[in-house]
Amino acid sequence: IRYKLQKEGVDAHNIICTDLPGSNNHVFSIFGLGKDAVADAPSTWGNKAVIVDGWCNIVMKAKDAIEYYENIFKADIKKSGLTLYDWFI
Repeated sequence: IRYKLQKEGVDAHNIICTDLPGSNNHVFSIFGLGKDAVADAPSTWGNKAVIVDGWCNIVMKAKDAIEYYENIFKADIKKSGLTLYDWFI
């Protein structure tokens, strides 16, 4: 998804989420990050950040998606090892 977004001129990144119970790593794409955004701190992503996740079939504001993930994975996503993973398309 990141590749397709970037092809359309969108500054997108992949984030990998590790240490989720009952799951291996989970990767999603994000765009609209604030200029001071830090990958492992969703509170810094800003109100315009949007998550696109082909695995979960969602496109949501990042803050809503984090809540959604926490319900699905039964984990505190903010403590699950979020890192930029941009070499993975």
